[in-house]
Amino acid sequence: MDAGSRLAAERYQLLVTNLPSSSVMLFDHDLRFVLADGPELEVNGFSKAQIEGRLLYDAMDQAFAALVEPNLRAALGGKRFRAELPFGERLYQYTYEPLLNPDGSVRYAMVVAQNVTALRQAERDARRAEALVKTVVSNLPAALFAFGADGRLRLAEGRGLSRLGVTREQIIGRTAEELHPDPQGLPAHIRQVMAGHPLNVHIPYGEMVWDVSYSPVFDADGTVTEVVGMASEISDRLKAEASTRQSQKLEAVGQLAGGVAHDFNNMLAVVMSASEELRDALAGHPHLVELTDMVIGAAERSAQLTRQLLAFARSGPLSAEPVAVDDVVRETAALLARGIDRRVQLDTMLGAPGVTVVVDTAQFQTAVLNLGINARDAMPQGGHLTISTGVVHLDDAAAAALPSPVAAGSYAHITVTDTGVGIPRDVISRVFDPFFTTKEVGAGTGLGLAVVYGTARSHNGTVTVESAPGQGARFRLLLPVSDRGVRQPTRQVAVDRTGLGLVLLVEDEPMVRMLAERLIQSLGYEVLSAVDGPSGVARFRERHEELAMVLCDVVMPGMSGPDALRAMRAIDPEVPVALCSGYVSGHLDALDSANTIELLPKPYRRDALGLLIARTARRLP
Repeated sequence: MDAGSRLAAERYQLLVTNLPSSSVMLFDHDLRFVLADGPELEVNGFSKAQIEGRLLYDAMDQAFAALVEPNLRAALGGKRFRAELPFGERLYQYTYEPLLNPDGSVRYAMVVAQNVTALRQAERDARRAEALVKTVVSNLPAALFAFGADGRLRLAEGRGLSRLGVTREQIIGRTAEELHPDPQGLPAHIRQVMAGHPLNVHIPYGEMVWDVSYSPVFDADGTVTEVVGMASEISDRLKAEASTRQSQKLEAVGQLAGGVAHDFNNMLAVVMSASEELRDALAGHPHLVELTDMVIGAAERSAQLTRQLLAFARSGPLSAEPVAVDDVVRETAALLARGIDRRVQLDTMLGAPGVTVVVDTAQFQTAVLNLGINARDAMPQGGHLTISTGVVHLDDAAAAALPSPVAAGSYAHITVTDTGVGIPRDVISRVFDPFFTTKEVGAGTGLGLAVVYGTARSHNGTVTVESAPGQGARFRLLLPVSDRGVRQPTRQVAVDRTGLGLVLLVEDEPMVRMLAERLIQSLGYEVLSAVDGPSGVARFRERHEELAMVLCDVVMPGMSGPDALRAMRAIDPEVPVALCSGYVSGHLDALDSANTIELLPKPYRRDALGLLIARTARRLP
């Protein structure tokens, strides 16, 4: 072999040996292996010596040889092509090339076999990944988009498109100006981001609000080639945030109202008690008695205002009992009918027969009455007022979605609907605020709906409102349904309001304590006073066997009234106890599960105090 032939052979061997994942084969017209070379032969368990010179059907598996034969015949017939066939667990791409004689006839069929198993697996993985990404993007509760450098939309995907009322086919290729005519909206945003500045904004779209994030895409030269972004509807989130803020605001105002009412009730208690003593002392002076009665009347009206504040604050004394919803609403509607204009048609639709709720009956009736009066006032020219009842079942999602969330369960609803002037959007979020009113000066205190809100929340319920200007309003009071039966009314028995015995009075406010002592003494009882919880417990320990009862304030610094009574009951559970306060900051259920503690709201008059003591105190030998 001359030098040229040796060099050609070396080059061939170098090429064939280093072909990646390949082998080269030559076949003559008898389908004999004239040549077989390359690394893939060894991968499949063959060697050059085993194959060269042998016929296809002798060297290969018969089934595989039958697959390959048509391709070899085609190549020997002068056809160039590629085909993929599996060989064992591997997949190969076969390139068929006819090799010609000088006269143009086909001498051999050359086959280059390349292992494409990994390549095809990677392609399948890429297709799956692409399909997965497309599925995820198409089902995102948002809209993904991209604007090209020409300002036209080139990508739009996601379920957010349906919320916008469009399809990708309708908007692809359109400019920002065509999609959103407001020049300060989408077009301005795209121009800003095309200048290289990311942006995040809220865009109103009809009744919805969208949170839109834009990002510029740069090429290697730092030029912005497109703008990509995502738009998410946040209307529900904004409503929930606003509802939470409103609820927190009302809670804060309620705490403030409760604290103010506590101090105010103490002062009113002094005014009323002192005025009653003055009236008794001035019995021979009719003019002065009349003035004293005016003071007492003003104090009572102030006490009523304070009770409304406490109802809003959810801190008023509660005397809860099971009542029939339809019965209370029927009575309240009858009461309301007497005070409304004849131009207002009042209808009741009672749909909760036999349904009971556990409520403070007076607060419940006041709440329904306030809703009715509010509806009446919204129809100065007349209209239609409907009060309906029913039962609604709230699952976890529905209960949590309410403006003031409640626990899941069954709720009695009392719905008051009017055909009045409606409520503007900027006002509707404030309708339950105390002292907020749209009425003229002197026409309302602004506490009516605040009391409804407080009553609902104090009974583990809520109240909702739906309205729009000119479309009337619908208020819905929701209260938890109870399985307790309605109590039968008991016949009132006359009680002697005077008696004998020793009463332990625990009161931290000096003036209130002094006047309470005088009232108790005027009723024929002796008084043992304590200025706070610890001293009250100490005096109870010393003289509990002599006591007819204990009268204790609820809100005191240090040890509260309920805490003091717990300590007293641990010493002697037989002594009757009663609490008095104008502000109950917490529930007394844990203290009084047996419903044996009397509760006297401040400010109280002498008759109420006398009735409480006569009903509660024990008679000692």
